[in-house]
Formats: sequence, structure tokens, C-alpha cells
Amino acid sequence: MGFAGFTQSQLDQLFGLFKERQSLSMVEKMTNKFLHTGHIQWGFDSGASHHMTSNYAAFSHVYNLSLPIIISQLDGQRSTMKQASMVKLEPDIQLKDVLYTLTFKYNLVFTQKLVIDENCVVSYGSNFCATRDLTSKMLI
Repeated sequence: MGFAGFTQSQLDQLFGLFKERQSLSMVEKMTNKFLHTGHIQWGFDSGASHHMTSNYAAFSHVYNLSLPIIISQLDGQRSTMKQASMVKLEPDIQLKDVLYTLTFKYNLVFTQKLVIDENCVVSYGSNFCATRDLTSKMLI
């Protein structure tokens, strides 16, 4: 018998469930605020390292990176990014240096990069995400 009357097999299953739930929780946090552009859904992610997408059709002016960028995903997989582009989300919002990957499931807006590049502030509520231009104070 293992810990608190559980067998080692039962403990392994229990820890596996905890790990799975933790991973789902991270995905839920990551994808709880979306921006829809056409048929593409973008999630705002304050913990990302870059803007990322697997949707090549979203790109304009694709370029090769001078050095590949390796990204670790939530599931532990690593992806090598070799291309990037600009992506126009809204008439007033353009994402710069969006990385392209075949293996990533989500379209991510790296919140801090958006704030710097677009001179804006991003506010979160219980069921919304608002982006406001710092100069005009208008929602973008």
C-alpha cells in the first residue's frame, strides 16, 4: 500500500488527473478573452513570449527569421519558429512579428507586446477584454 491507503497505481492515476486539470486550467486562463477577426479567434495571453498563430492565411508580408525561435508549449512540446509576419486584427490594430507554427493550436496575442507596439492599455473584466488607445483614450 502507498500513501493513505492508495496503491502506487492509484496514486499515479490521481496525480495524472491533477496534472491534466492543471493543464486545462492554464488553457482556460489563456483563452478566456478573445478577439474575433473574420473566422479567426485570437486569445489575449499575458504569459506568452510572442504573438503566435498556425493560420498562415492571416499573414501579410511573411519573412524568414534570422535565427529560429524555439517555443515551449503548455503540453511540454517544443516548436521551432522560422517565419513571422504582420497580422491586421482590426483597422486600428496590427500585430508585429507574429510567429508562424504548424503545431500550435491557438492564435495568441502577447498582451505586453501589443501594449508597447500599439501604445495602448488592455483591461480585463469578468467577461470582456478592452483595448484602449493611450493617446486618444478611444477603444480600439
